[in-house]
Order: sequence, then C-alpha cells, then structure tokens
Amino acid sequence: MLGHAPVILSPRTQGLVLDQIPLERRGAFLAACHGVRPGELRALDVGDEPERHGVPGLMVTKAIKGPNSISPTGGTKTGETHWIRTALSRPEDQRRRL
Repeated sequence: MLGHAPVILSPRTQGLVLDQIPLERRGAFLAACHGVRPGELRALDVGDEPERHGVPGLMVTKAIKGPNSISPTGGTKTGETHWIRTALSRPEDQRRRL
C-alpha cells in the first residue's frame, strides 16, 4: 500500500470553495489558504488574532500533534512563532489590490 497522497486544491478551486462559505465563518478555511498547517489551525485560540498597525492577522504559536481531540499541543513544525497577515479575502485577492 502506498502512503497518503494529499489532495491540494488549486487557488481557483480554493476561491470557489471559500465563496460558498459565509464571510463570518471562513476563519480556518481562510487561514489554510494563507499557509497555516492543519495542526496549527486546530491549535488556534480566539486570542490568536492580533492586529499589527491595524492589519488583521493570526499569531501561530503552537500545533496539535496528533489526529484526535486528546492529542497533545506543542510547538509549530518549524519551532518558530509567526504572524500571518490575513483579511476577509483570499491571498490572491490581496495581491490583486497591491
């Protein structure tokens, strides 16, 4: 048996999926489009949404280290804390505005 091969959606398909999710419920899906890993998404807390100079973002400091709800929480895969700029739009929408 071969190992797991993840399905990666194209940016266009990601946009089509996001367009079907009400704006106020896009949080984790939008963060995934910005490169937040699944374990990091699962570990996010409400307080992880700081702004920098009025720009919305996420502070990624930890990740869930397993497949279920009792899995331990630890550092990120790289061991680094990072702030990711977000908005209520997809990354490619932000690039178009620049």
